[in-house]
Amino acid sequence: MRHRKAGRRLGRNMAHRKATLKHLAVALFKHDAIETGVYKAKELRMFAEPLITLAKTDTVANRRRAFAKLRDDDVVRKLFTEIDLYFPPDYISDDEQRLTIYRRLSELDSLQDIEDLELELKDRFGTLPEKASWLLMYFKLNILAKQADLQNCNVRHNVLTMEFKLENLPPRDRVLSFTAKAPGVLRIDASKGLKITISLDEKKKYQDQFADALELLQLYINS
Repeated sequence: MRHRKAGRRLGRNMAHRKATLKHLAVALFKHDAIETGVYKAKELRMFAEPLITLAKTDTVANRRRAFAKLRDDDVVRKLFTEIDLYFPPDYISDDEQRLTIYRRLSELDSLQDIEDLELELKDRFGTLPEKASWLLMYFKLNILAKQADLQNCNVRHNVLTMEFKLENLPPRDRVLSFTAKAPGVLRIDASKGLKITISLDEKKKYQDQFADALELLQLYINS
């Protein structure tokens, strides 16, 4: 009898299984989406969802508990500041359908594709809940960041941060053209590569600030 042995073994002993799920979770939180098998994905959901719930209450104790599971400072930091984005089970109740939609979302590479998926979800399941809506906006940000060839891009504390890859810095003329058109207070830090920060309207709600950040990224891409 398999008492106290819930979950799939995945063809591994206990230590190897825990290590596999840890590495999958780290990759998921770091890259926002990964490709893996159905059974590993189901086990990963059981491993990752409690961490997402834990991250909703940002305390030192909870951060330590998350680090004990993940052993990665950067991922824990991201988990407690950004991750609360998913399709709730009460919106898409079937696990297989949710996994399929997550997989489709991870394969999209244009804003139009995401907008088409959004329309499809509304037709099939109704109005998007807030967490699902934010998930799509977050993927839009990632797509634009890839198109702009950014190493890091985020919207926090009323500021859009654009950090460029050190090995592939943009031409000076392009940066000057963008900064001349961009609204708001803009700062350039070239001490270690290139980082541009742009102040967003503090009076706006975070969702509106996020939309403004997407427009600024589009502006840079078209510069």
